[in-house]
Amino acid sequence: MGTPSLSAILCTFNRADLLARALDSIVAQTLDKSDFEVIIVDDGSADHTRNVVASFEPRLPMRYAYQANAGLASAKNHGIYCSRAPILLFLDDDDICSPTLFAEHLKTHGNYPDGHYAVLGYTALDPLLAQRPLLHYVTEVGCYLFSYPNLKDGDVLDYTCFWGGRSSCKRNFLIEHGVFNPVFRFGCEDIELGYRLSKYNFRVVYNAQAVSTMVRDITFDAFCTRLIRQGESQYVFSQLHPDMEVQRWAEMIGAEEKWQNSRTVYERLIRSAKKLDRIVNLKTEFGLPLDDATLQLSHRAYREAFTACKLKGIDNRRSKGGEAPTDNGSVPAINVSPTPARDENEETDSRPNSRCSDLNFLPSSTTKGRTNDLSDWERSIFNEVTEAPPKIHYGGTITWGLGKDVLNYIFARMDSGFKTFETGCGVSTIVFALKQTMHFAITPDAEEMERIKRYCVEKSIPVQKLFFRIGKSEELLPSFEQRDFDLVLIDGCHGFPVPFLDWYYLSNRLKVNGLLIVDDIQLWPCRVLCDFLMAEPEWAVQSVFDRSILFRKRKNIPAKEWTDQPFVVERSERPG
Repeated sequence: MGTPSLSAILCTFNRADLLARALDSIVAQTLDKSDFEVIIVDDGSADHTRNVVASFEPRLPMRYAYQANAGLASAKNHGIYCSRAPILLFLDDDDICSPTLFAEHLKTHGNYPDGHYAVLGYTALDPLLAQRPLLHYVTEVGCYLFSYPNLKDGDVLDYTCFWGGRSSCKRNFLIEHGVFNPVFRFGCEDIELGYRLSKYNFRVVYNAQAVSTMVRDITFDAFCTRLIRQGESQYVFSQLHPDMEVQRWAEMIGAEEKWQNSRTVYERLIRSAKKLDRIVNLKTEFGLPLDDATLQLSHRAYREAFTACKLKGIDNRRSKGGEAPTDNGSVPAINVSPTPARDENEETDSRPNSRCSDLNFLPSSTTKGRTNDLSDWERSIFNEVTEAPPKIHYGGTITWGLGKDVLNYIFARMDSGFKTFETGCGVSTIVFALKQTMHFAITPDAEEMERIKRYCVEKSIPVQKLFFRIGKSEELLPSFEQRDFDLVLIDGCHGFPVPFLDWYYLSNRLKVNGLLIVDDIQLWPCRVLCDFLMAEPEWAVQSVFDRSILFRKRKNIPAKEWTDQPFVVERSERPG
């Protein structure tokens, strides 16, 4: 098979009937089928999604990827890594495509070939849905779903218009500069990625002829739930990126005070708006005109109720800790670890056991280190050590460790050909030993080393390629001789300036294109280190986990004056 020009990535979860309509519209594309492929990412559906996909196999060039339910961002990333085309088009499973949708996206990319340009298409409402007062309000008046009234065809827009389900971009640009953050199970995954990509001049071109049509009805109750979850995601977004630009977009300014004013009347606001929604729906169904007074009243009720729902979501997430900023340009220190916004239908919080294959579920031969290549024994030991970790730290009374999302990443991606390093030790050390990387760990506590080795021996995990150095990293690293690491994990002492020193001594011992994980980003020293690296051109964010950030080293790091470091320059006062 030749390489297609466009990969359409369609993520779905328990919407088999809607998916069938979406796929039927793709069959009618004017673009030749040799020029595109469709990647279906099934995010753990329990309905007949698989049968729907199989029924379209004779009519579409498709690949089917299944994962345990992990949310929208994770599913999109799965689709990215299964795709083959240089242009990626993200679709929603409740939209149908106009016949020229794919061709229009490709045409605009042809006019803007540079990697940092994405394309936004236009999403209309199904004519029957457009008559519903609620959907008219949320798309054309309040612009809660789309904000097309203020856009003009051909506009070149910023990252805030990188809207999921109706946008396309260059695959290489994402692979180089960052993909979706899997912490977002619903909402903000597109804008958060766009914000990170904006550091690389990311722009979005609007093509009003690239048309899709939303065909799924939304009830008042469902939209309230959606906005509560959106508020939760906006709070997580604000905590990941404390810039005031993000705080304003995420509506954090004064959010706590606004919620306190709305809390006592929240239930009444919802009941009142729901009753008015019922009234305007009945009038519409019976063909009765909606007078201006009724329209204005219903719009005000919608606005008050939906604002309160979003504030409730923000408060739900804030209740786990942290503060919202004031509007004076200052942002308080972040003291929470962002956690995923959960699907209402979610049964587990596990990361995907990724499987990308053709419709016969054959493993992808081009994907290195996928979990489907791992032995049952390795998986069994990994599950045991992560679910019931041995007590390693603090005299053998407790275990501190990486989040399971990061451990899953290490387990899935590392193999015996890798050379790895970590400051600190713990469950991660056992996982590296299990994967048989040549692994080095620094710890000041020799007993921790003994507990790890003893556990490995008990579980028949080889330790021949596991090497410890006993002492403090800031004292041992200057004379450490090993180089050319594929992955470095900074997870030792978190007191300032040790994480910075660990990075300083290890950064040029890491291979170009090697990976760097900084753990515990909820702590100030680690957070600032990550903020610094995000601004440096030698580093690219690959993934943002629950409490960790994964960077890729793009090139060797030269010695720099402060004037050559963007993060430092932005926060410094020049003499005179």
